[in-house]
Amino acid sequence: MKKHILFSLPVLILFGFSGISSAAIIPTLFNTGVDASGNPLAVGSVDPHYQLISYPAGSGFNSNSYVADTSQAPINGAWVNPGTNARWIGPTTNVVTMPSATTTGEYIYQTNFVLTGFDPTSAVITGQWTVDDTSLGIVLNGNDMGNSISGTGAFSSLKSFTLNTGFITGLNTLQFKVTNAVVPDPTNPSGLVVIMTGTANPVPEPASVISIAVGVGIVLMRKRFRKAC
Repeated sequence: MKKHILFSLPVLILFGFSGISSAAIIPTLFNTGVDASGNPLAVGSVDPHYQLISYPAGSGFNSNSYVADTSQAPINGAWVNPGTNARWIGPTTNVVTMPSATTTGEYIYQTNFVLTGFDPTSAVITGQWTVDDTSLGIVLNGNDMGNSISGTGAFSSLKSFTLNTGFITGLNTLQFKVTNAVVPDPTNPSGLVVIMTGTANPVPEPASVISIAVGVGIVLMRKRFRKAC
């Protein structure tokens, strides 16, 4: 009976330690308009992390999203400045020339991130975002997470969001819905900006688990041997 308890202790201690993992940054999660190192891209660049998976029929757009030139009227000063860690993106290299007749409607921007090696139940994403003009919200792995954006001039300020459920092991998809409202003007700019950070608890590698179990077992066996002496 004592031997059974002795060899069960390493397992119990191991499970205790695995529940105290420190959260780590999810490295495959990116803001809009940045490169693989998180540095802002040049105006007109294709954003490698965000794809358009839906856009109005007849617009002539494709799956690429581009870093917008926010120095142009009418969006200069109207679109909120996201700072140095993100850029506005849109469906074309020049969002201010988007013709109202064919570019009003819904756009869906999608980014992917990977939780391999992480515990998906511990994942949390916090951030800020906004759109021109409005949004039906954020979708994570096909689940509507809410966070809709409405109101005139919503693009002039950032809105906070938090996602703490709906994550899965491996590849995850995050979608941001954007609606370009009908306007009387001949041109109708539209865009998206997202600034976010994600964390999750790493899952111990099998080799590490075995090493810890063996180490704890040796320590306990030594203590028992000393008591016997």
